[in-house]
Amino acid sequence: MSPSVHPTAEVSPTAAIGDGTRIWHWVQIREGARIGRGCNIGKDVYIDVDVVVGDHCKIQNFATLYTGVTLANNVFIGPAGAVVTTNVPPQALVAGVPAKCIGWVCDCGRPLDRNMRCDYDGKSFPALRSKARKSDSRRAK
Repeated sequence: MSPSVHPTAEVSPTAAIGDGTRIWHWVQIREGARIGRGCNIGKDVYIDVDVVVGDHCKIQNFATLYTGVTLANNVFIGPAGAVVTTNVPPQALVAGVPAKCIGWVCDCGRPLDRNMRCDYDGKSFPALRSKARKSDSRRAK
């Protein structure tokens, strides 16, 4: 399935867009950016030069991804207005200015509970438990 690009979006001819990716209105994707398969890029998102977005990522409206950032697979950026300045690990839910990991998401895009289990489809991500503990200890400081 080829990508879907809204007519108001500005995608550099040197950017690569994966199959099944949807790019909504007023998005700008710069030179050398690589967007994976099955992504959803929301309204007014800005993706800078040489950014790499993994497969099945969701980037909410008005997010900004700065030069050279890499998002792993199944990342959720949002809510709206997040500013991503560092690389993001798989399954991360990031938000804020600058964006920080505030949780974890399932492959289906829904948040995981504290046991790293999805209430929607029952998938479990035990490998994320140690990452979640590290993230909780950083927030407590």
